[in-house]
Amino acid sequence: SCKGEGIFYTLRAEEEIANSAFPDGAIIESIFPVVSDLDDPEYLVISGVSIWYKDISSDSAWIQLPRPSGIDDTSGALTSVVEHYDGTGSAIYASYYDSDSSSSSIYSYKLPDEGWISRGVNLPDSGNYYLFSDPTDYTNIYVNQRLYGEESTNTDTQLYYFNTSGNLNFSAVTAIELDAPVIDMAYDGTSYWMISSNLNIFQGNKLYQSSGSLDSFTEVEFITADSTTFGEDVALTSLGIIETEASGTLLLVGADDEDSGGFLYSSTDLGTIWTSAKMSGGQIPSSFCDLDPTNDSGIDDLIFMGNRDILSDNRYDGAVYYEIDYTDTSALKISGNTIADQSVYDSAELRNEMIYSAYKLYNDNTDLTQGYVLYVGSTGGLWALKSSNLEWSLQ
Repeated sequence: SCKGEGIFYTLRAEEEIANSAFPDGAIIESIFPVVSDLDDPEYLVISGVSIWYKDISSDSAWIQLPRPSGIDDTSGALTSVVEHYDGTGSAIYASYYDSDSSSSSIYSYKLPDEGWISRGVNLPDSGNYYLFSDPTDYTNIYVNQRLYGEESTNTDTQLYYFNTSGNLNFSAVTAIELDAPVIDMAYDGTSYWMISSNLNIFQGNKLYQSSGSLDSFTEVEFITADSTTFGEDVALTSLGIIETEASGTLLLVGADDEDSGGFLYSSTDLGTIWTSAKMSGGQIPSSFCDLDPTNDSGIDDLIFMGNRDILSDNRYDGAVYYEIDYTDTSALKISGNTIADQSVYDSAELRNEMIYSAYKLYNDNTDLTQGYVLYVGSTGGLWALKSSNLEWSLQ
């Protein structure tokens, strides 16, 4: 999806990362808008080792949020950030893990300046918490509770959700037995979709679909047109749902095959039959963002696909991004850079970074002809591509 959710924290948790001020050296994992009502974005939020926001209606500076009181600067790590909408406005919810006490906590913050509120939780064990917003209207939050063994291998993982105000009284999603951490969630207008995977040991890869209920998911098999099933030694890395004018819903799943590198799986019938495409150079899809969500933005039928390189020493290297032309959803065309000036892109360090997320922000939501800014979060900071000059720049 366009919004990353800190899904690669497990692979960098043991790295010594400086909590440097944005933008120099900051890893940016997630980018998402925070709204005053569901049709009116008010702030843009980015997160990595810290959280920043800016007023979406002006060319204002990025403001870094302080850590919640009690979160240690050294042992406390931000694991995920999401939006939660309560019917009148939105707050961001953040999860932190303290390595000294092996405990997790959840806080909320209503922008711009209402401060952090500690949220009580009733989960039976601690472990790491990873939050996912209900992608229908952001009124519900899922939390994936993870316990890890040696080499960051998942030993136990559960999925919970809440849909009440006040303290977070989580209810278990009992109709699902997870074999691996949740990597991403998305919504197609009728059903929730979710992928799980142990990214670094290529096990536990599964795709789930709900029937619209918050607590009921069933596993979906990957069966290609020639009736071959999805491989075992594969890690699922990304999930995207794109609404197309010509063919309706396009479901995308990125995968990392331990033996042969990256694959892109696509389905136009909500997961009944899949088409697979091997990525060139071993690149592995890490995020998807529709560049033409309104079908009148000047970029026709293109998806921005962030990539990463193969896993090495428990971390991922950078890789170029690609574009997916979905004019014909039965035969997706994967190409290199076309939306930016090629010479500028060739010299930009973005091509060497791992891309976590992307978000397209229109300069005027009521008049899309006024242009846009495409923000991209990466291991090398926050990058932006403005429609006015089509050049990548580090923010």
